[in-house]
Amino acid sequence: KVHYTIPPKEFMKAERYAMEKEIDLIGVFHSHPDHPPYPSGRDLADALPEFSYFITSVYQGQAILTKSWRLSESRQFQEEPLKIEFKK
Repeated sequence: KVHYTIPPKEFMKAERYAMEKEIDLIGVFHSHPDHPPYPSGRDLADALPEFSYFITSVYQGQAILTKSWRLSESRQFQEEPLKIEFKK
């Protein structure tokens, strides 16, 4: 309820799977229940520079807003453009 963690072995399995399927891992998605979609200190501590971090704010069970963040060279999160398209 307080934070998410991806165990290193699970992360390695995901990377191996992506390599075998020739797909790219581009980021990590998670939600912030009853909080805005801005990275927390925990998010910063766990972040890797090559990934985007997609955070959705959820209020009363409803997804409200999603933002995407990426680490700068100085290890600060910077918001990046995000466009969500739904295909039929």
